[in-house]
Amino acid sequence: MKEIIIVMLYFYSALGFAKTMYKCTTDGVTSYQSSPCAGLAEQNVIDEKPVTEQSSVAAEDIVNGVEVGAFSFMQDYEDSIGNIWIVYKVGATNKTATAKHVQLKYKAVDINGFYITEVYLHGEVPAHSYRSLTDKTYLKAGELDRVSKWELDK
Repeated sequence: MKEIIIVMLYFYSALGFAKTMYKCTTDGVTSYQSSPCAGLAEQNVIDEKPVTEQSSVAAEDIVNGVEVGAFSFMQDYEDSIGNIWIVYKVGATNKTATAKHVQLKYKAVDINGFYITEVYLHGEVPAHSYRSLTDKTYLKAGELDRVSKWELDK
């Protein structure tokens, strides 16, 4: 059944039935949706769905005995010189009997696989425990729009 649905989705997208995506910006807050923007929002039609917290990096990567969940991020604000601040996080589950210090590096790449920037997360994860690792950084104006995916650099 799963294969039939995948094939149907492939043919629908090939025939042009795929939904158009809209990038909507209101008061510095950007959202992506399948319907036109409402009100006074600035609207741009985009070809493909952007990276979101649900589609960034696959869960269940294992780093030094620690299971790493999906990388997620969101735009926080734009500062006075045009930098876009983002907050990002990843969940980490220590499956071992000892505390582990986790250091992760994620690379942002564009649709062609070219490097844009990198971000780091680190922290101590107690034995047999879960911890959310978070941080914040900025990207230059236009860089966030170019990010196609975030890759865990192993």
